[in-house]
Amino acid sequence: MLSESERRRLDDIARRLTASDPDFVAWMTAQRTNHLGIPGRCYTIVIALSVVSAMICLALIHAGTGPAAVPALALAAGAFFLRRRRFPTASSRPG
Repeated sequence: MLSESERRRLDDIARRLTASDPDFVAWMTAQRTNHLGIPGRCYTIVIALSVVSAMICLALIHAGTGPAAVPALALAAGAFFLRRRRFPTASSRPG
């Protein structure tokens, strides 16, 4: 654990850094929140593959593979929402 004086010094450093370079602080905060280290592009690939898989399953419904589309669509939806949460668009960021 940090002592109270060390904590105050770190808070002072953080305040000065935020005042001098807010873009860097925002970038570092974004890097820290992506705990898994998975880039947004990987989420996009998972979403695309899941949707394509679901479409193929639905197209082959007469062969009995239609129910397999449900987990594929669930995976696509989960990856989509995780991607939006970890990589918000510029318009959804607080201003």
